[in-house]
Amino acid sequence: LTPAKRYSYLVGKNEPTHTARKRLLAILKDDEKKPSIQDIERAFSVEKVTDDFFEQYKEKYLQLKEYLRDNDDFIEETKKLGLDIEKFSEQFSKKLMGQISFLYFLQKKGWLGVTILPENRMLRVEEYEDITGKLPSNQKKILDRIFCFDRVKNIYIMNMDEFKSLSDSEAIDLSNCFKGTKFDMPWGTGKKKFIRELFDFCEKETNLNFFNDYLEPFFYEALNTKRKNNYYKRFNCKIPFLNGGLFEPLEGYHWRDVNFEIPNEIFSNCKKKGDHADGILDTFDTYNFTINEAEPLEKEVAVDPEMLGKVFENLLDVKSRKSKGAFYTPREIVHFMCQEALINYISNEVDVPYEDIKQFILYGELMRDQDNTKIAEGTKDYIIPKSIYDNILAIDRALDNVRIADPAVGSGAFPLGMLTEIVNAKNNITEYVIKRDREGDFDKSYGEEFIRNWRSNYKTKRNTIRDCIYAVDIEASAIDITKLRLWLSLVVDQELKDGEDPHPLPNLDMNIHVGNSLVDEYQGIKLFDKTVLKKQNDGKKFDEHEQLRLLFDSDQILEELFQRQSQYFGEPDETRRKDLKESIDVLQDQLILQSLGDAGNIEDIEKYKKIQHEKSKPFFIWELEFAKVFKEKDGFDIVIGNPPYVGESGNKNLFREIAKTMFGKKYYRGKMDFWYFFTSKGIEVLKERGTLSYIAPNNWMTTFGGKNMRKHMMRDTTIKKFISFGNNKVFENADQQTMIF
Repeated sequence: LTPAKRYSYLVGKNEPTHTARKRLLAILKDDEKKPSIQDIERAFSVEKVTDDFFEQYKEKYLQLKEYLRDNDDFIEETKKLGLDIEKFSEQFSKKLMGQISFLYFLQKKGWLGVTILPENRMLRVEEYEDITGKLPSNQKKILDRIFCFDRVKNIYIMNMDEFKSLSDSEAIDLSNCFKGTKFDMPWGTGKKKFIRELFDFCEKETNLNFFNDYLEPFFYEALNTKRKNNYYKRFNCKIPFLNGGLFEPLEGYHWRDVNFEIPNEIFSNCKKKGDHADGILDTFDTYNFTINEAEPLEKEVAVDPEMLGKVFENLLDVKSRKSKGAFYTPREIVHFMCQEALINYISNEVDVPYEDIKQFILYGELMRDQDNTKIAEGTKDYIIPKSIYDNILAIDRALDNVRIADPAVGSGAFPLGMLTEIVNAKNNITEYVIKRDREGDFDKSYGEEFIRNWRSNYKTKRNTIRDCIYAVDIEASAIDITKLRLWLSLVVDQELKDGEDPHPLPNLDMNIHVGNSLVDEYQGIKLFDKTVLKKQNDGKKFDEHEQLRLLFDSDQILEELFQRQSQYFGEPDETRRKDLKESIDVLQDQLILQSLGDAGNIEDIEKYKKIQHEKSKPFFIWELEFAKVFKEKDGFDIVIGNPPYVGESGNKNLFREIAKTMFGKKYYRGKMDFWYFFTSKGIEVLKERGTLSYIAPNNWMTTFGGKNMRKHMMRDTTIKKFISFGNNKVFENADQQTMIF
């Protein structure tokens, strides 16, 4: 029997019921007809929700983009930044929509609008006296200034005029008065409709612009600045410091100096359209947002990060209202490919039978639960294979050390899929580590509480993202949504202890890059020689000239580079983060210039120096950007993804750019498909005995254009598994016969 699937709606207080009512009402109203299985499946169709949400999301995105593209203030700022108006309006609109989406997930967590001052702006006499009795004089002065005694009502009332006049430092002092009191509410108690309430306040109580006066300070101050007590005076509540780059101004956009406004009606037009309102917030408010990434057998009919990934991937190819969008990889396919790649990797790294590790990856949770039952019954007749149990720590280390790359990441489906499989496997391993600890298999006893805390979901995910997940895409918007989904996956697993603040998001720029995966040279110049990643001296003696050169030995540069990249991942301070990024760029430039210098071509050095400080470079050097992976492993353990399928007919310029490079000269052939290049690149960046897994069209084995790729695969790889879907359409929007290898 195939495993049962569960579909569910979440309804109740503060939960949108639009979709549930729309789907279920038709079935409930028809008393005469008994609903079929097909009727019920349609009512709970996640795919239909995705399609509906995408169409509405696309319309809002296009409306926003078109407004920005024609706005004089936006055009002027774009020109100052030296950017293309059409492209920047696209990127800005996608980023803004993504930021708002993230906030909808975040308010679901209860992290927005958490109070620290009295919500009703009043203090009873005994409350006031209890607070002031513990305060230093400077804070008591602030409290007395803001809370004035009303003799008639016998209560202290907040003076809002005085409150508005507080400086930032005085506002912090005021929040200090309430820190640790009953008014200081824990994270998770925030308003579940915070964004809507913020907009309604802007509309009803002020004459201000929601984007210019509320959203921009919210993004670029509240969420992007570390403040004591996390208190944000403008909203009179706690707002978490998130870091990570999601709420940094796009391309250095000067938000404080530019006063361009986006009409409030774009966000909500309830005043004009009532129940038919279709602004951005109106649309989002009709859907239930859940921060759990669904797995194939467990689906909530709601907008989850995985669905948002589909929406964004579809949006990548939307240029106008006639665009239908791209197509995304179904989650079942992602799930299967990630499991297969992980099984192959572990069986290569750990001396356990292939079938045993396959059973553990596929059914580890079932094994764990049944073995827990056996322990409760007092037996040690475990279901888990003995080879897995005996090597459980070696498997755990292998999972820590796996290095995974997606060279055309799209919406991040495969990095998220690999993250899910690794975390699931490590969670199952945790149960057996606890068992072995109880049985005294280790040098000392650690105890269950310590092990569970040390191997929490949050820590496991964060470490896996930091050490194991790498990705590249030529589209900045694709990188934005991949980061967003990785950040959301961390947010969902943050379980805060009493008094603990939300952890800042990590900086993912060293792992997830915007770049052209297929071009690693500039004007025919090979920029980086990866032999510098190997030890230079090997104990040899050098003359004085060579010793001088070794003052700038690549090993020393690399050691400093790795140290700063590691520090960058968790650096919360914006200034230090920028300094680190600049120093990383300098170190990478040194390695490039050293490679060019060793080649002895002065002209090439001068050519490179002309573009050395440009923000966006027309190449991506895998061995340099991911130098630590190549130094330690000589390549990735797993390369996985869904590369772009583009025929050469009608796209000559796209192919010509790659064909003229050294890489292209090896693998280009007329009438080929663009994804063939990605296969050859995937093989090149794999370590020996690494695993390549793609879903792609299935005609490459017989086409004329596929000859060079076939030769490359036959020469350098062994095909372990090949699955053709024949005439079955995997992609709903693509008339494409596909396969997995």
